[in-house]
Amino acid sequence: MKNITNITILFLALVFLVGCNQSNTSGQTNDASETVNIQLGHHHPANSQVDELAHKLAELAAEKSDGEIEISIYPGGQLGEELEAIESINMGSMDMSVISPGLMDDYSDLFGIETMPFLFDDWDHADRSLNGEAGDFLRNSLLESSNIRVMGYMHLGFRHMITTENHKIDGLEDMKGLALRSPESWVWTRMFELLESNPTPVTWGEAYTALQTGVVDGMESPASGIIDMNFHEVTDHLFLSQHMFGTISLVVNESVYENLSDEHRDLLDEAAAEAIHYTNEEVTRPDDKNAIAELEEEYGMTVTEIDEMDKWREKVEPMYDEFNKRVPEAEEVFEMIENER
Repeated sequence: MKNITNITILFLALVFLVGCNQSNTSGQTNDASETVNIQLGHHHPANSQVDELAHKLAELAAEKSDGEIEISIYPGGQLGEELEAIESINMGSMDMSVISPGLMDDYSDLFGIETMPFLFDDWDHADRSLNGEAGDFLRNSLLESSNIRVMGYMHLGFRHMITTENHKIDGLEDMKGLALRSPESWVWTRMFELLESNPTPVTWGEAYTALQTGVVDGMESPASGIIDMNFHEVTDHLFLSQHMFGTISLVVNESVYENLSDEHRDLLDEAAAEAIHYTNEEVTRPDDKNAIAELEEEYGMTVTEIDEMDKWREKVEPMYDEFNKRVPEAEEVFEMIENER
């Protein structure tokens, strides 16, 4: 009888301890003292500028959290190319990625506005806008219609046209009829249509082969991206059109973000802001300055400056009215960007 009583007491004690433990772990999904494992996949090569951002983020997150936030990096499209990554982030099958904001226009009609041709004056104007009021407006619009949270914008620099051997661009008239690689985004497609070129959908990861095999006559990219992806090996001419300011967004699945403890969310926000600022100021901006000279002097590309930029602006001007008609909120964002000049 005594043994039965002891067993009963022991059983009740265990039930009490389990109950206490459950009540202590309710509330936050992740306790601040637990290790959080986050997977970040992106479509750029290892050791590229985007990969540098990812590794800087992982380094800062681990440092700030005393190792409690671990971010594993999967470059080169290991977890999916860009459009797949966007869908995976939205569905929650991928935690984090670094993707072109213009390709998220299926989730928010406002996205793509930051890639509108001839929108920004320079690097500082783009940074004040995208990592300021206009950027906040865009982030909130995306969160209202998706599970994708933009944590900030990494800048790649102004985008330029690159073409293969027999398709040199000297001026606006040379754009006519060119088959140019285009992301599956209205902004790119419409811009090329207005420039009388033929937009050809090709993923970033397949662009090298498309240039090499003649599927396209050329494409456009920031100068540093040309080197990152070795596009100089399959193109001959660089036309400094400065038609868009290239930027790419660090994103996280909203459920992954919300399931972090308050402390870990704050630390991840801090790490993201610092990693983006570091990459923009210490990596991409200086690289952009040096890349054009490198492409000309080391890789033998012919480099041509844009002439009569006003004519190019006029050619794509209808896009602004069209965007405002498609997305009424766009006018407010354009005004925010204008105020940052």
